[in-house]
Amino acid sequence: MPDAACAALTRVFRLPPRFKTIAISALLIAALGGCNLSLRDSYESEYRATVGYLTEQNRALRDVPPPAKRVTVAVYGLPDLTGQDKESPNGQTLSRAVTQGGSAGLVKALQDAGERRLFSVLDRSNFDNLIRERQIITEMRRRYRDEQQINASVLGPLNHVGILIEGAILGYDTNTVTGGAGGRYLGIGANRQWKLDVITVSLRAVSTETSEVLASVVVRKPLASIRDQGSIFTYVALDEPLEAEDSRSINEPKQLAIEQAVEKGVMALIAEGAQLGVWEFADPVAGRNYIAGYTAQKFDGEVPANALTVVPPETRNAADIPGGPTLQSGRLAQSGLDHSIALDVTGRSNLFAVRQTGQANSITGTIFGTRHQASIAQAGHASVVRFSQVGVGNSFRISQLSW
Repeated sequence: MPDAACAALTRVFRLPPRFKTIAISALLIAALGGCNLSLRDSYESEYRATVGYLTEQNRALRDVPPPAKRVTVAVYGLPDLTGQDKESPNGQTLSRAVTQGGSAGLVKALQDAGERRLFSVLDRSNFDNLIRERQIITEMRRRYRDEQQINASVLGPLNHVGILIEGAILGYDTNTVTGGAGGRYLGIGANRQWKLDVITVSLRAVSTETSEVLASVVVRKPLASIRDQGSIFTYVALDEPLEAEDSRSINEPKQLAIEQAVEKGVMALIAEGAQLGVWEFADPVAGRNYIAGYTAQKFDGEVPANALTVVPPETRNAADIPGGPTLQSGRLAQSGLDHSIALDVTGRSNLFAVRQTGQANSITGTIFGTRHQASIAQAGHASVVRFSQVGVGNSFRISQLSW
């Protein structure tokens, strides 16, 4: 307490009883008056919005070793399966106990992994909105530009993936551990009360091709709530009691706990997937160290012998889907009479070579996407090449020899 305040209290307690009561009342009224809030204080506080305050869990997620190649995944949602409503001392409430926007946190965690080096994320959580917007584009061009068939350069194909990241918020258990301690002597005392809740989150990687669960993890995150309280009740003189109280509570935000549980789940899923061969790290040594650290934490430092030998999933190369965002190559040769080739290339970074010889043959097709390489050679009589290209960064070469 400042010296000036101590001096003021000392002078107050030296006053006669009648004046002492008036002075103490005036001091209390003045102290409470200093706590008055204006209308501006209700929406302008000292606590500003920020994008900082990264947690240790988020920093660890960003430090995950880089992969051998980036994996494209899709997220449809992270639903709340707890079935619990928010606690309320005043009766029933319609608010849920945990967030209903888990998919946004999962997308952010996947993007933060390795500073966006591990995953390219496709958001399917609001897929109906995406489809509706594409339908609006199609309908507007058809109605106002009389385009019965929309040019693919205006609206290209959607990317698809070989791996889905699924999961859910499985549980929110309250008051799993409670306790407290305190003491009081001659009217002066203090106490502390605390409790722990637990949030459980599950994540899994699922193959789009076979629906096999490639890897799955479960993470549990405790939430701490602490309250400290102190009080004084004593007599400063006969029939003159003095009472004072002070308390402080710290409640860990549930949303922050869910974010940390999801981030920890993504880190665990990365380790499980690498251990099972779903994806690989660019640096094998760093990858082995990362997996070893995860395994030791998973088994609390006592890793059983049978856990050192893993059984990989039956689905191989789950992240590679033909025509998707992975490198595909193909070669086609044709010779003879009256043949035709129809070739459509979609996706990204594909490599195709087509050679055709003969008479009255034709090659038709379209390239959609980016960074393709196509080489088409045709030799013969009365042969036709019709090919169109939609996208950017493509390498396209056609050679034709007729006689």
